Amino acid sequence: MWSVAGDCSLGAVEHHGELLACLQAPWSVDRRPERPIQLTRIDAMSGRVLGAWQTHFSIANASGEHCVLRSSRRRMGARETSIAAIAIDNPTQTRWRIDRNSEAGEGAFRGDVDLDGRAVYAATASEVFALDLDSGSKLWSADVSGLDGTHALHWQPEVHAATLLLTSGGDHRTVALDAATGRLKWSIEGLFGPRAVSEHTVFVLWYETLVACDLESGTILYRRDLTEGLRKIVRSRFPGFATILTYSAGHLFAGDVHGRLWVMDAENGEIVWSHLPESATGYLGARPTVASDFLYLAGGSMDEAVVPSLHCYRIR
Repeated sequence: MWSVAGDCSLGAVEHHGELLACLQAPWSVDRRPERPIQLTRIDAMSGRVLGAWQTHFSIANASGEHCVLRSSRRRMGARETSIAAIAIDNPTQTRWRIDRNSEAGEGAFRGDVDLDGRAVYAATASEVFALDLDSGSKLWSADVSGLDGTHALHWQPEVHAATLLLTSGGDHRTVALDAATGRLKWSIEGLFGPRAVSEHTVFVLWYETLVACDLESGTILYRRDLTEGLRKIVRSRFPGFATILTYSAGHLFAGDVHGRLWVMDAENGEIVWSHLPESATGYLGARPTVASDFLYLAGGSMDEAVVPSLHCYRIR
């Protein structure tokens, strides 16, 4: 057991027995807005810090030997955004970097990116594009302004089986593009929320409704209203789901605001079981993570007096 001081919510990745993390001073109501960030290499077994470098980037994602970083800050009324790729085993080596600045924010990068072994997928308000993972050169771009652009807060890029999924703007539309060309495959208006993907199916959780659609065609497979199943377990008003949706071995996992874990059958959307730990502190944007036969879910709260918690479930 070991710990390293700092808030790692800006991202961490594991590579060959080491962790690469962006550590930031913990949030406090008394602390100034400036919270220094350090890109930190940590030995995964001992917790020993192997090196640390000042940065203004956060970790967006990683694939193979590459780690992709992102940055967004406002200076002199303009939004300054950047995407960069570094070598995981040599964090001081920047392989490429692209900057996008905009006074209105329309030309700036959206916060999220995704990547596969070939490309990095990024977006502005009206354009989605693929960048070569090795060089940063543009492979393709797609104008999505006709689909109401990308969602301002969370456009949720996600690549599965050569399909790039994303969320559009005002009409809250789920969109699928061909990851190799940027060609539109399908879009479904009003389908918005935490998303999970199995081999052939996209699942979207919108308030108390779970929707499943075919990954390749976008055909709706089912639309399940969870209200009745939720009320059988929670007699009072349901507080709302508050985590990323996760798929594993035929089941879907999500946590609610109060800290209860919910498990749904991916085949039909029915609730299978739920559990509220005695030490529950609630979930705020956590990602249920499956490793081997176990599911891990971190509890958290905006109340500084609440001690963070990590819950582990055997799910198989």
